[in-house]
Amino acid sequence: MKRGLVHIYTGNGKGKTTACVGLALRMAGSGGKVLYSFMQKGFESSEIRMLRSIDGIDVYQVCTIKKFSHLLNEDERAEYRKQHEEGLIEISKRCMTGGYDMVVIDEAIGAVNEKALGIDELLTFIKEKPPGCEVVLSGRNAPVELIETADYVSEIIPVRHPFEKGISGRKGIEF
Repeated sequence: MKRGLVHIYTGNGKGKTTACVGLALRMAGSGGKVLYSFMQKGFESSEIRMLRSIDGIDVYQVCTIKKFSHLLNEDERAEYRKQHEEGLIEISKRCMTGGYDMVVIDEAIGAVNEKALGIDELLTFIKEKPPGCEVVLSGRNAPVELIETADYVSEIIPVRHPFEKGISGRKGIEF
């Protein structure tokens, strides 16, 4: 039986989601089955639309709230937390029963940092995943507990970004 390892893509640089997508494509391209889930983002970015069209990749959108989390009122924040907590439960169920070779939870670390998802619940998911399932997590500022649990940890740091020159995110590049 193969051994499924844990990957983390963290840091303030651009490319964490891109790295997750790349691994999902590589796994599907090798004949594997992938669950690509994403948190925090209440909209479908360009790569999600493409992932939905690829055999071997199932996409699960956890959050449907389209506002940035710092703009949520108290009721919206409660719903945001509920969606993330229930989302991890659903991801766990699918992971345990779906025969996945890889489960990606894009922005799981961001959800933990925003208190929309408990770190203990995420660590439990990692501990209880099927032994052959690869798990990929992303988000800024990965907590030490996750870093110590992971087999791969890549920190993506910005050296230069067009945002510094006032250039906004562009469709097809940043979203």
